[in-house]
Amino acid sequence: MALRHALSGHGDGASVDTVLRTANVTPGGPLEGQVLIETGSHGSDLEFLSVSLVGAIVGEDSDGEYEEEVELAQIDLTQDLYLEPAQQYALPFVLQMPWDTPLTHLYGERLDGMELGLRTDLGLFGERDQGDLDELRIHALPAQEAIFEALQELGFRFNGAELEIGELAVAGVHQSVPCFQEIEFSVPDRYAAKLAEVDLTFVAGPHAMEVLLALGRRGGLLQSSGEELQIFTVEYPSVERIDWPEEIHSWILQATKARGIFF
Repeated sequence: MALRHALSGHGDGASVDTVLRTANVTPGGPLEGQVLIETGSHGSDLEFLSVSLVGAIVGEDSDGEYEEEVELAQIDLTQDLYLEPAQQYALPFVLQMPWDTPLTHLYGERLDGMELGLRTDLGLFGERDQGDLDELRIHALPAQEAIFEALQELGFRFNGAELEIGELAVAGVHQSVPCFQEIEFSVPDRYAAKLAEVDLTFVAGPHAMEVLLALGRRGGLLQSSGEELQIFTVEYPSVERIDWPEEIHSWILQATKARGIFF
C-alpha cells in the first residue's frame, strides 16, 4: 500500500510516499513500511522525519461540527542525511502498535465512527510538510472478537463507536495511549426492562486485557437511572476455555443484582 503526496512549499517536483507492507494490523502488532523520498531539482538536508499513528475525533459544539486529532504513537526517523537532487531514498520503519489501540474494523467491516491512520511529517528545505491522514485497518484481537461474539449471541447489537480523548478514571486500569474507545450496543428484549444501553471499552495488554462494561440503567419509581461500571480481566490463554455468553450474562447479573435489579 502506497500513500503518496507532493511536497508543498516548493515546485521542483519533490514528493514523499509512505509504503506499507499492509494496512491491516492488530493492537500490539508491528506496522512495517518505508518512507520513499524523491527529490526534485534541489537537494536538502533531511531536517525532520517522523511517522505517527493518529486518531481523528469528530464532535459537535455550539459552533457546529469540529475535528480534533490525538497522537497515539510516533517513530522518529530523522537522521544525518543529505538528499541529493533528482534521487530517491528509502527509509524503512517498524511502528509498534500500542496494545490498547482502538479498533476500526471487526470481521472485515468498518466500525462506524472510527478513523485512525498514519501521518508522515517531513522537514526539507527549511519547511515542515505534514501529510494527510492515511487510513489504517485495525482489527480485533481473538479475545476481543470472543467478547463481541458473545454480546451478539446474547442479542446485543452494535450501534456505533466513539473515540474519547483522556484517561479512564478507573483504579487499576492503565492506558498506554491518551484516548479510549467506547463501543455502543443496543439492548435486547431480555434486558431492556432495566438496561437502556451498554458501552464496551477494551484496555488490552500483552498477556491480558481489561473489559469495561458501562451498563446504562433505566429509571423507575424505586430505581434511579444512571450507569453501572463493571471491570473484568480476561487472560488470553483462557479465552477458548470459557463460555463467554454465559460469562457475560453472569457479569450483567452481578452488576444489576448489586443494585436490586433482577431479570
